[in-house]
Amino acid sequence: MIRRKRHLPDGRVREFDALAITAETVCLNSTKATLRSADVDNFTSEISAFRELFPEYDVLSLIGILASLAVEDSVLRYAERHGFLVIAVGDQPMEIKNRPEFEPRRWQG
Repeated sequence: MIRRKRHLPDGRVREFDALAITAETVCLNSTKATLRSADVDNFTSEISAFRELFPEYDVLSLIGILASLAVEDSVLRYAERHGFLVIAVGDQPMEIKNRPEFEPRRWQG
């Protein structure tokens, strides 16, 4: 699903860029033109907000995916330390930028 929204009782609206759901996992994506360290920090709070707004997915583990047109190596390593998959333009239109041995964090509900 692209652009998943949830309306809060107080009138606020929270929107998430993209969401993929399997039998065992929710993949939550945040897309930025250029990924920065602050985006990595903000995505952690987006995951918490997602869990509050979509309790129907609490039984599933959640993987965070950061997508970007460009990502510097230092920001990629920072995102890895936070447990996020990173995809960006490379030799292919979009490719996983994490190290081959990287295992993404699975947030539990």
